[in-house]
Amino acid sequence: MSATPPGSDAAGPAVHGGAVGTHDASDAEGALADLAAAARTRLAGLLADLTGTVLLDVPSHPNVGDSAIWLGERTVLAGLGRTPALECDIDTFDPDAVRPAVTGRAVLIHGGGNLGDLWPTHQALRERVVSVFRDRPVIQLPQSIHFRSEEALARARRAFGAHPDLTLLCRDDRSVERARRHFERARVERCPDLALCLRPSALEAHRAPRPSTDILWLVRSDHESAWPNGPFPPDARDWLDEPRSPAGIAVARLATRVRRAGPGVWRTLHRRALARTAAERVARGIRLLSSARIVVTDRLHAHVLCALLGVPHVILADAFGKIDAHLATWPALARLAQRAPDPAAAGELARALLAEAT
Repeated sequence: MSATPPGSDAAGPAVHGGAVGTHDASDAEGALADLAAAARTRLAGLLADLTGTVLLDVPSHPNVGDSAIWLGERTVLAGLGRTPALECDIDTFDPDAVRPAVTGRAVLIHGGGNLGDLWPTHQALRERVVSVFRDRPVIQLPQSIHFRSEEALARARRAFGAHPDLTLLCRDDRSVERARRHFERARVERCPDLALCLRPSALEAHRAPRPSTDILWLVRSDHESAWPNGPFPPDARDWLDEPRSPAGIAVARLATRVRRAGPGVWRTLHRRALARTAAERVARGIRLLSSARIVVTDRLHAHVLCALLGVPHVILADAFGKIDAHLATWPALARLAQRAPDPAAAGELARALLAEAT
């Protein structure tokens, strides 16, 4: 496995017609390039007057999509000359330990789809960060926002409202509206998901040699699934299941052996372990998606990676409208897929795309 990170150089429901393969490839590439450029421009403007960054809540779990976001974040920040001085995940965040790196720098929080109470441990970390580092600019990288509990929303309002320099980047218009309504003191701006900043040419290195299956159903197996009972084909799968990462295990073991050498050495090695494992996860996702001629999915980042790879795909809704809000906000990206109202219709669309492809 190459250690090069894939993609780096070193709203309501709507039916969207068309798919990758039915549009001119140059049009698709142009649309994706425009979204990536918009994200870079947004970050460049926010970081222009800041002297440095740290990045908190980086992913250390099997979800390929979160790793794709992180690699996109790293690509953008490196290109802007803002490589974080420190990165840590939810398990290694210690305010006292990271404060020396935070001093004089902006605090960035990893983007994704967990601003709210769908994934409460990450929201708790976010609220702790904005509470502990009120003396530093805090920028929440592009997120979707969803609260089910008024109590959880009130707690977030208190934490966010107490910070004098908080920026919330939202990756869909519905989240922008929610953020402006509930978090009045924060600066709220729209920004494309940073996984779109992965470079398609670099992703190609991890593509499967050739498709080995006609239709891949990659569907959520967690509480964000709108279709917990399917019906899905018996070979449907999620990308949360993964083999143990050889690179991550090796570096983590090395880090454990030298932990006594001091927190700086430990943190550096742990950061390398996270980065290597994230690269492996995204490479695994690319191989999985490119192993099929047609993909059916309710995962936003399966859609994003299929678009970047040019894999024809059909999109189903998730339980909380996250993917539909994203499609409604970025129609150029939505045109690179087909949207199905239910699994049965998704199967019909997938079979039709397969017939066209063959």
